Amino acid sequence: MSHTSQHSTSIPSDSTSRLFLRAGIALAVIVSILAFAVRAQAQTNTPAISVRPTVGALVPVGSQHDAMTNGVIVGAQGAWAFDPNVAALGTFGWSRSQEKQSVQQPDLDLYQYDLGLEGRLNDLTRGSAVITRPFAALGAGARTYNLRNVVGAHVQTDPLLYSALGLDLAHSGGAFGLRVEARDNITAFKGFHGEFGDRTARHDLQFSAGLTFSL
Repeated sequence: MSHTSQHSTSIPSDSTSRLFLRAGIALAVIVSILAFAVRAQAQTNTPAISVRPTVGALVPVGSQHDAMTNGVIVGAQGAWAFDPNVAALGTFGWSRSQEKQSVQQPDLDLYQYDLGLEGRLNDLTRGSAVITRPFAALGAGARTYNLRNVVGAHVQTDPLLYSALGLDLAHSGGAFGLRVEARDNITAFKGFHGEFGDRTARHDLQFSAGLTFSL
């Protein structure tokens, strides 16, 4: 039988939706303005574009740990470094989990998609064969939950915000690199069946690694 954890942080549905909507709009506007400004400068250097497949772990914490199991998350990420220290990011991920709130514990497909801005430090190992660049990122997007083989279940989509820290490693002058990243995701959760009257703030941690290909 489904139940709602008493440790959830309850947030009114309308205010939560407006918060995440405004955050998403603000992020999209920032990315658009920065991209337009960089293009308007007519620089001779072509912005660096990179793509990477990613794999990692999604670890629910707090009340969300009572709602779903840990899972492997796989996906892809694209980055446009329109400045040596700033990049725009787009990320998609999929994870298979299980709902823990019902006796049947059905399989749960989780889809996550977001946009973000990333700030990168300069190379910490300048002069060596390895480029080492720490980064921090902020972004917004959405997460979709789909319960498998559950009669009457409907797809649920929640707004999402994230913050991230990580490290980029690459061979000097090479077209390949390795990225490791840790994220803190927060979603405006309304239940896997949409059963909550008000959305609640739920957290999970995401750890991933990816092989970077510079185009």
